[in-house]
Amino acid sequence: MLPGEYEIDQRFRNIACGVASALAGRPVGYGFDKLIQVAHHLADNLPEALVPFGHALRSAGQGVLKDQDRQGRWTRKAAGHRDGVRTGDPAYEIADEMRALLRFVFPSLSAALT
Repeated sequence: MLPGEYEIDQRFRNIACGVASALAGRPVGYGFDKLIQVAHHLADNLPEALVPFGHALRSAGQGVLKDQDRQGRWTRKAAGHRDGVRTGDPAYEIADEMRALLRFVFPSLSAALT
């Protein structure tokens, strides 16, 4: 393999692992112990991942974050991010190519990721 060929884009990897984690209700592809750690990681490093992550949580009916958010840090952080999404902050926009790839990998979320 030549350098640079077939490398998985790290942004896609992180977003896909976040979505897979939300669907599973536990971390997938991360060294974290709890799903809430995945949520904080995405919020702090990849805000564009929060919309697909949220769709996956709702699709899977996960209440895990509420159970793990004992001090309310995630609730406060998520409220600020929700405001950013609602106001159309470009930090939360996901590239069309990334959205298409996520729809392919996670067909159960295809309608939500249009």
